[in-house]
Amino acid sequence: SQVKFLSCGTESNKMDEIMDISLENLHANSLKEALGRFFQFEVLDGNNKYNCEKCKKLSAAHKQFSIIQAPNVLVIQLKRFEDVFGGKIDRNIISEEHLGLTGHMSIDSQDPRPEYTLFGSIVHSGYSQDSGHYYAYVKDVNARWYCCNDAHVSATTIQAVLSKK
Repeated sequence: SQVKFLSCGTESNKMDEIMDISLENLHANSLKEALGRFFQFEVLDGNNKYNCEKCKKLSAAHKQFSIIQAPNVLVIQLKRFEDVFGGKIDRNIISEEHLGLTGHMSIDSQDPRPEYTLFGSIVHSGYSQDSGHYYAYVKDVNARWYCCNDAHVSATTIQAVLSKK
């Protein structure tokens, strides 16, 4: 992440290793939109001012995430439950079989245009985070899709995978 202080222009960079990207989807209609919201800059002011090491005071700033090194396998978690009561956000998020991260990569990245192809999806059926059932969609080496639901495995299509809530 990078924090840029508005008063003095100082930039503070911090690198974190993350295993997945957890996306809020309360207001997003598509996976691309949720990714865009995750990587857009955030204004830190008021009670959220940041401590500038150069100025030695709390200052307004812009904070933004970017990816320096794209992973071989990209894991994205859509946060499907509201924080307050834990109710499920039960609406379709438009997804695609192919996803690029162009525009979300750091300027210093060695791989500025990483591309990913969906090969699995885990689905929660139920109405709250306290109850329900999980099952998975997986793609085999011949690009055939399967729904794995406990001991039952059945053939399916990419359209069925992308239409799940």
